Amino acid sequence: STDSLLEPEFSAKLCSSECHNSCPNIVDLYVNLAAGEGISLPRMCEYQKTRSRMLIAESLSSSSKPK
Repeated sequence: STDSLLEPEFSAKLCSSECHNSCPNIVDLYVNLAAGEGISLPRMCEYQKTRSRMLIAESLSSSSKPK
């Protein structure tokens, strides 16, 4: 089941470079499970990385504004 992909902590670990390098069979399993449900795991991971970068940038810009 791909229910675990809805958990942010799990999907972050699954999308990490460390997981792709250390446990490619697990990544392949979830790529296939997700594809079976019409989800592109690589796209989801890219979205997650982009979203994380945007949140960091927003946080940095808001913390640098004078109060």
